[in-house]
Amino acid sequence: PAAAAYFINIRGQVTGQSYIRSTPLLNGVPLIHPFFWENGRMTDIGTLGGGWAIAEAMNSVGQVVGRSDLRGDETIHAYRWSRGKMVDLGTLGDAISQPSSINDLGAVVGYLLTGDGDSFRGRGFRWRNGVMTDLGTLPGFVCTFPHHINNRGQIVGDSSNCNGDLNDSTVWLWQDGVGFVDLNTFVPPGSDMHLLE
Repeated sequence: PAAAAYFINIRGQVTGQSYIRSTPLLNGVPLIHPFFWENGRMTDIGTLGGGWAIAEAMNSVGQVVGRSDLRGDETIHAYRWSRGKMVDLGTLGDAISQPSSINDLGAVVGYLLTGDGDSFRGRGFRWRNGVMTDLGTLPGFVCTFPHHINNRGQIVGDSSNCNGDLNDSTVWLWQDGVGFVDLNTFVPPGSDMHLLE
């Protein structure tokens, strides 16, 4: 009965999500599926076995990443969908995996959430060639959230102590062989500038 488009790439491919029934909930779970649209045709991407999934990003070759609940609707995993095949990216430990971005080579970044709403922790991950790697956290911070990855594999994001204080956060660049670089270290001494996101 309703659909919303969120991403479009250079090829004109579109992804978003759609209610799949006129009744929006089943046992309290929203009946929402992500879709892929190309040349006037909408394809239901589906779920990882649960009642809902959403799209979080799409690259220029039409691969979609998002998150889905699993059968039983007890936990959430990141997925990557490419031309009809949905792959569960899994998680590390008992965390929930949440994707943020995908590059044109199919590498995905996101974060792993552990804990509850009052004391959760976020750690960055990169998923590439079927392997999820824990990026960890920026030293001195509790939560680290990757937001984007380019085709060179460089990742940008932000870190905080998950306390809601914007002054208690920073932004960073991560790359192989280097790890995290706090971009606020490049702000000239004495400046009142502080990079937040």
